[in-house]
Amino acid sequence: MKNWKFHLSMLALCFIQGISCQSIVLTPTNAYANINEALTFTCTYIAYTNVAGTKWRVNNQHTPYIVRHQDNTCSGSGIFTDDKIYRVGCPSDTSFTVTILRVQQEDLNTQWRCLDLDRTSNTVKILLKVSVANVVLSGPSSSFMKEHSQQTIKCKTSPGRPQPRVSWYLFEKNKSVKHKITVNVSTQIINDSGDGLVTVESTLQFHPNRSINNWMLNCEAWTDDETSAVLSNRLTLNIAYPPEKPVIIGFTDGEKYSLIESEFGKLSCSSHGGNPLANLTWNCYDSKPTSISNEDKTVFSTVTWSGFRGQSSCLCISHHSWSGTTQNTTVMIDVLYPPNKPTMTISNKTVSNVINVILSKTVLVKCESKSNPRSNYTWTGPADLSKTKQILDVTINNTIDKMFKCMATNRMVRQNGTHVDGHNESAVTIKVLYPPGNPYFKYEYSNGTKVSTQNMIDVIAGDSFSIHCNAAGNPLPTYKWDSNEGNGILKITSITSDTNKTCHAKNIMEETVGESRTVSTSASFSIRVLHAPYIPTITISNGTRQFNITAATIQLRETDNINMTCFSEGKPLPKYTWDSHNDPVQGRIRQFTNISRKDAGNYTCYASNLMKRTFGDSEQGLNISNLSLDIMYPSTLSSLVDISILEGSDLNVICRVQKGNPTEESVSWTRISDDKNWKNSQLIIANVSRADDTQYTCTLRSTIIPTIGHETLTIRSKTIHLSVFFSSEIKHFTVVKDKSSGTFIVNQRDEVSLECTAEANPVSDLSIYNTSGKRISSVKNRNVLLYSINNASYENAGKYKCEGRNNYTKDKPSVSELTMIVKCSPRPSLDSIFPNKIAAAQYTNKTMNFVAYEYLDEENKTEFMWFHKNIAIERSDEKFEIFTIGLNSSLSVRNITQIDFGEYSVKVSNTIGEYTHHFMLQAEDKPDMPKDLTYKLGSITESSVILVWTPGFNGGFPQTFILLYHISHKETLHSVQVHDTNEQTISYTLTNLLSSKTYNIRMFAMNKKGNSSNTKTLQLTTNASASDLQPVVYKTSTGTFVGVGVGTFAGTITIVAIFLFCYRRVRKNKHNAGKQDIEGKVTGPVYNSHSPYEDLDSTKKDGNVYAQVVTNNLYAQSNSTIMQELSTLPDYNNSMDKESETSVYINMKI
Repeated sequence: MKNWKFHLSMLALCFIQGISCQSIVLTPTNAYANINEALTFTCTYIAYTNVAGTKWRVNNQHTPYIVRHQDNTCSGSGIFTDDKIYRVGCPSDTSFTVTILRVQQEDLNTQWRCLDLDRTSNTVKILLKVSVANVVLSGPSSSFMKEHSQQTIKCKTSPGRPQPRVSWYLFEKNKSVKHKITVNVSTQIINDSGDGLVTVESTLQFHPNRSINNWMLNCEAWTDDETSAVLSNRLTLNIAYPPEKPVIIGFTDGEKYSLIESEFGKLSCSSHGGNPLANLTWNCYDSKPTSISNEDKTVFSTVTWSGFRGQSSCLCISHHSWSGTTQNTTVMIDVLYPPNKPTMTISNKTVSNVINVILSKTVLVKCESKSNPRSNYTWTGPADLSKTKQILDVTINNTIDKMFKCMATNRMVRQNGTHVDGHNESAVTIKVLYPPGNPYFKYEYSNGTKVSTQNMIDVIAGDSFSIHCNAAGNPLPTYKWDSNEGNGILKITSITSDTNKTCHAKNIMEETVGESRTVSTSASFSIRVLHAPYIPTITISNGTRQFNITAATIQLRETDNINMTCFSEGKPLPKYTWDSHNDPVQGRIRQFTNISRKDAGNYTCYASNLMKRTFGDSEQGLNISNLSLDIMYPSTLSSLVDISILEGSDLNVICRVQKGNPTEESVSWTRISDDKNWKNSQLIIANVSRADDTQYTCTLRSTIIPTIGHETLTIRSKTIHLSVFFSSEIKHFTVVKDKSSGTFIVNQRDEVSLECTAEANPVSDLSIYNTSGKRISSVKNRNVLLYSINNASYENAGKYKCEGRNNYTKDKPSVSELTMIVKCSPRPSLDSIFPNKIAAAQYTNKTMNFVAYEYLDEENKTEFMWFHKNIAIERSDEKFEIFTIGLNSSLSVRNITQIDFGEYSVKVSNTIGEYTHHFMLQAEDKPDMPKDLTYKLGSITESSVILVWTPGFNGGFPQTFILLYHISHKETLHSVQVHDTNEQTISYTLTNLLSSKTYNIRMFAMNKKGNSSNTKTLQLTTNASASDLQPVVYKTSTGTFVGVGVGTFAGTITIVAIFLFCYRRVRKNKHNAGKQDIEGKVTGPVYNSHSPYEDLDSTKKDGNVYAQVVTNNLYAQSNSTIMQELSTLPDYNNSMDKESETSVYINMKI
């Protein structure tokens, strides 16, 4: 029936498409029968009309049997005429039937088909029905099934024909009632012998629950009739599910259990239900269960433990391993314990056993003890005090310390009602604090003579002594003499003047808790100091003015009239004497009339008195002053020289003065250019700039000031020049006749002049660099540089740079840039490579990119238009996406199909002209052959050579290059693998070559699609080593001539070869102007391979010895590709050793 539906659907499809789909189908496609059963075949012609008859073949017999439909009669020929064995039928114009009335043993395994002249039906084989012999049910590996978890049960049948069918059933516990399962059942064939004999496996997935615990499960299988089904073994369902919540016997969850500290507690717990039964554990302070038992689906556990304070709860935990559930119940533990040693607190602050309290204060002391249950308190103390309360209140009315005791008690009642009494006590002492009394004084020692009630003494200046201050108080007072701290002792060292001292006695009464009170008292003490006369002061007067003399030398002009007066202070008052040249004069004043040089010299004034101490001996006091007379003269300046300095340096020049006797002077610097002034002898300029380059004058002003008389001013000056050197600085870099800066626009073939102007000291060396960084003009020792461009072209477009240097620029020249736009038609950028070929796979995306040459027109004047097969792509759509920014434009082709391959182009236009670039988008393929295989001139050594080549198109995949080389006329072939570096030209150093050997070298490229063709053979000869250079000895008389001749001829050949080589290279370099230099080595891994020719078996690979070259260190995935490429090479003797036209370059060894 399935084939019949398939053919009808094919017929409908053919009708829709308008094509012929005629076919013949024989059903049933699988014919199963028992002996003596009837079996009918139906032959149907699909897409036929009015079929007159059909041919039948049994076991491919030569002569077919025929069933005809003629004159409304259906008849058969051959064996079909025996109506005891067969019956034929023609149910429609395009179908025919043959029925075997009783299938016999010889009918089994016969093959039937129907046919016409040019078509035949499918072949149907008659097979014997095979009933299911047994069915096996396999369950989970564990004896338990976790409730609500997914379980998978499988039922596997023995082979049957036709395919066996399977049903699942559940049997209730201890009942014969069964329930058919129809959901979550899947059946699959696990073995098909090919002749219709099939083994099936049915899978049942379900989530069991406790309601079917201990029920049984089985499956049944049959082929034709379910009544003949074979039963499997039965599986008992053992469902694992959790128990009820555990119960602590005698307690509800969270109820309290009381016991006394260090005594043992005991609890019992039970858990009911669950499959399997739960495991009971305790969390009860390192306790261990004393008994565990099971009874009627209930588990019991008893635990004992020792009680300690801090215990809060015991947990009975029920754990069910199969369901993974954990449940618990809790009893709160109340551990009873007696009072701890009481602690004292005042205002919630814990205090020690000693409490400080200020006199006349009241203190409240709280007694606290930690216990369970809470304590009761009793206070006892002086005068038979006894108070049953927790807080003691005491008023301090005298300075006597007092001690009190607190007793804490409690009663601890066990869970069973019995009790124990607990108690503990602590004591506290109250210390009384009181302020200091009025201070009193003693001289020198604390137990020395007490100073009289006037509290005053006389001492001599310079005396050192002590005064002791004393006062009573608790705590002991501290003392402070005026601003000086002390311990009650005023120590005076070398006293100089009368003084009054006040002693402050202070203590700080800090209660343990509460007030901190500071109290001070004070008393004053007077000291009168007797002292010798001070150094006398001398004054000079000329009758109209008086001057106090502080210096030891007095400057006077000759002929002056003066009086010198001596004065000193002392206690008691002093007496005076003047002495000069051993001629003493009593009195304070010494007179001079018309003073002359002979009066010059030293003069001494004496002042004296007698000093009497209150305690101790009297002393004589004496002091003197000396005075010297002198004449004055002015000062002069030292010489100065001009200075040179580098800009940015710091300048420090000192103007030195030769002093007079005596003098007062001032020195200053003045800058001539702006009159800036420096008010000292140092000319200091930080970070000197070129603006500081000018003249500077140092000016000395000397003032002679006599003690008596007129001032005299003398002015002297000297001038220097400051030269400032600074590095070159470009001020302007512009196009002549256009003084703007930045960007300049010129036309093609214009004459353009660039002007660079600098500022420098010394003058600059200037250079102008073009767009490629090449210096195109320079000048030395000038601050202006002009450069002209005749006939401007696109090559002149871009950024130009002017650099300025002199002796002070070091490595940082001054730089200025300008941009010159040369209006030209568009062209490609030289900084990018635009491949003409681009490869892509079908149904992928590919992007083509073009970058235009810069600075050929004003900004935003360049436009792009893309074409596909000369048809403009106006805008982005589902197939194409155009993205243009600045001078960069790209075209992306999406979901590439066959019609998308072909030529693409981009037309670039600006205000001057246009340029078109072409791309060829093609399907991914093998790489192109590498080009221009050669070696770098001068790179050949004794053992190496630098090879150079141009990669071909990679076909759209990463490509690898295979170098093949061998010594000419030798049979050992070597190979090297070089990865593509995506550079325009690749160079690679071939090493480990033998000296003085001629090598033949060729190469090809490969990618994942295949290999390119081989390049032409390159032949070269390595240089000779020292051991190769043996002298040639000619034994003939003409040897020298022959040697010279041969050498000359060989040299000529070499020169011609080098000339031709260089000529080709020059032409090639001109053609590839702007391309990357070929020098340098390939980056990335390089792999070598080699195999001696003698080890190759010419009988393999059709005799091609290249197919056996062994490669080392090549990528594993590339080995087979390389071997295939090597196997395609021409025979070694025919390609690598023979002279041919494929050799491009040959280097000659002389």
